[in-house]
Amino acid sequence: MRKVQVRNRAMQGVRGRRAWTKGQVIALAVAIVGVVGIIAAFLIFWVPNKIRDKNVDIDLTAMSATVASGKVNEMVWEKQSAYLGKVVKVAGTYNTKVAYNTTYHYVSFAGSDACCANGIEFMYSGTLPALNKKIEIIGVWSKYTDKNDNTVYYYVKVSSLKII
Repeated sequence: MRKVQVRNRAMQGVRGRRAWTKGQVIALAVAIVGVVGIIAAFLIFWVPNKIRDKNVDIDLTAMSATVASGKVNEMVWEKQSAYLGKVVKVAGTYNTKVAYNTTYHYVSFAGSDACCANGIEFMYSGTLPALNKKIEIIGVWSKYTDKNDNTVYYYVKVSSLKII
């Protein structure tokens, strides 16, 4: 009677396997470099932005003109109180408006069709830039009652203003 020897593939180790071809090694190396490149790009570009803006609830600078326009209209005209206390980031052109002998400050930016500007009023206790400068503001969505016409208005109470 003949002995039958059963071999377990896992026990064989590398014996019995064929070697990788040069093409397979190159393909694997290219795949690894590609994956490493994607991870590096993620860490360099995406992560710092999320870390830097982690305290911003509504970042209008990261939205398309159409979406930002809709969001501003919602914030100013429709659901104002829903945004109270939220941190807002917006960029645009610095301008002022004088009414009732009071100067109101706002940042404006082109709407989705680039014809009509949207604007958000803001209050800032620091030094203001020259008119028509491009600025970026970060602050808390707040409200006040105007003493001249007894109307409630919404604005950004700015904690950070920079010229861009």
